Amino acid sequence: GSALVAVPILLLIDPAMVPGPMLLSMLILSFLISYRNRDSIDFTGMWAAVLGSVPGAILGVIILNTLPTKSLTILIGGLIILAVIISLAGAKMHPTKINLLSAGALAGFMANTTSIGGPPIALVYQHASPAKLRGTLAGFSILGITISIVALHFGGRFGVKELSAVVYLLPGTLLGFGISIWIAKYVDGRWLRPAILIFSSLAALSVIIKS
Repeated sequence: GSALVAVPILLLIDPAMVPGPMLLSMLILSFLISYRNRDSIDFTGMWAAVLGSVPGAILGVIILNTLPTKSLTILIGGLIILAVIISLAGAKMHPTKINLLSAGALAGFMANTTSIGGPPIALVYQHASPAKLRGTLAGFSILGITISIVALHFGGRFGVKELSAVVYLLPGTLLGFGISIWIAKYVDGRWLRPAILIFSSLAALSVIIKS
């Protein structure tokens, strides 16, 4: 997703964009994607994952407020690489309640520390249809990100500063969504997915090395 590509670069440009402003930008994008795939959302599975995300989000805020900046940046870089590994995992998982609760908890934690909460949920739905995967993941993101932003706010990590910073991310988010409507059918997923994962890994390593 967008965060897997954007977050490592944002950390190199301005770490203040992560996680709050990036999460808000993703919330807007998730509304657009879920509306486009609204007929394919697995609401039962989505709610189970959202329930699991609550303790994960709270733990993420605690970590954010505990670690010093340099250690936090290294942790975020490491979690991005973990997200790549999860995305590449060949494990055959299915959307059972236990798997969804566990994936939701990990997604909530990762969202509040890195802005990247999608890979655990995507892993559970990896054998679903593309429309069901996109719709359910976007639906989960709307509720999960809302929980994360509320947790960040009460943890003192999301306020007016983070709210105003999303202005810098929103134009690119909307432009990317608009372009995707027209070019998605021409994109070959066989090379796009590996390219994104390699790019994200290299960027995350750069963040860790810089820190």
